[in-house]
Amino acid sequence: MKRKNLIPGVIAVFAIVFLFSCTKENTDNSQNTPITPNAQNASKSATENAIAESIFSGVFNQVDKASRNTGSGNKTDSSSCPVVTINSISSYPMTVTIDFGSNCLCYDGRVRSGQVIAVLSGSYIDSGTVVTVSFNQFKEIVNGKEYSVQATETHTNMGLNAAGHQVFKYNVQNAIITSVDGVIHWNSTRTHEWIEGNNTLLNIWDDVYLATGTADGTNSLGETFTINILTPLRVEISCSYIVSGTLEVITQANPAITVDYGTGNCDNIATASVYGYTVVIYM
Repeated sequence: MKRKNLIPGVIAVFAIVFLFSCTKENTDNSQNTPITPNAQNASKSATENAIAESIFSGVFNQVDKASRNTGSGNKTDSSSCPVVTINSISSYPMTVTIDFGSNCLCYDGRVRSGQVIAVLSGSYIDSGTVVTVSFNQFKEIVNGKEYSVQATETHTNMGLNAAGHQVFKYNVQNAIITSVDGVIHWNSTRTHEWIEGNNTLLNIWDDVYLATGTADGTNSLGETFTINILTPLRVEISCSYIVSGTLEVITQANPAITVDYGTGNCDNIATASVYGYTVVIYM
């Protein structure tokens, strides 16, 4: 088991890149509409949104995992990388420091360095608890390229919804993500509905979330973009792919690009549609 969870933006980038590089054997272009050079800008925005999504989704999972263990009685857990240190286990606010050192290969397969510092206003599983996340020389390698990260991030436990599911509101503000390619500016507001696995708090592998929300930003070319989740994305930690849901990518000079992840199977198939093309994507 132990397959890595790929977040929505990561899958979306494969869809967008493949959409603009497929041959006509893999497309349906009933309108015979040419793909303009602006499509490359759409691909750039989708790619860099995917990078941001990937980095911050991974941070969310790391903070989520570390915060669930704050009641275990261990102030420091150095049994594996990263090293998690808790300043106090009996009072709040509580500071949880996740130290990746200089080269940490994490359980999700990503290499990280620096620190993520989470300050909890209360118990992670209690309604109303706010987790404020900051970054200290934090870097992550994505597809062989190193990105440094600055941002303000909060996770808020919104309590139970009408269905009895725990809901977390997840905000990233004023993110600055820097690499040799330039600078990505990014913001995101998400709601994560925890629909399965909440009865096994210390086991993340049976967790299932429904994600809704938006993101926006400016890519390294200075062009703005917006991401909207159209129907909730089902994220299963035990599956390497988003199993259902749709999102759209909106850029300055292109129609919306729609990505559809299917109806619930854990498989590598999605479709992407724009300019009259619908492409089957094998990820």
